[in-house]
Amino acid sequence: MSLTLAAILALSAQASTSFDNIPDAPLVPDAKELFSNPPKALPNAEGFCASITEFGRSVAMSRQYGVPLTETMDILATGRGQEGHELRRAILLWAYERPRYSDKAEQEREIDEFEGLVLAMCISKAVEAGVAQ
Repeated sequence: MSLTLAAILALSAQASTSFDNIPDAPLVPDAKELFSNPPKALPNAEGFCASITEFGRSVAMSRQYGVPLTETMDILATGRGQEGHELRRAILLWAYERPRYSDKAEQEREIDEFEGLVLAMCISKAVEAGVAQ
């Protein structure tokens, strides 16, 4: 089932995750920069946010399952110069600033929560840039 960006925004408004909880870290590009030139393969905010959210989930899993930051940064370095690289770097560092849990249920909760935060950040930046309503 595919959700439209409008449906995701409506669900996000009802979700318990508040936009107030999203860090506005200087590492995350501002809205105009983020959406001024989205990756060519993902020309719309919905596709771009889906890709970024999937990446966020992956790095949260790496964090929770004990993959060292240096290894994850090495993988990210192979994509240096590619579109969206700086945003992916910021999300990776954000994931590794969050707590790591040893309990499987807590790990899954953290992975799901981080994925939701990344989606909320991306959607709010898309709205701020005027590329989504």
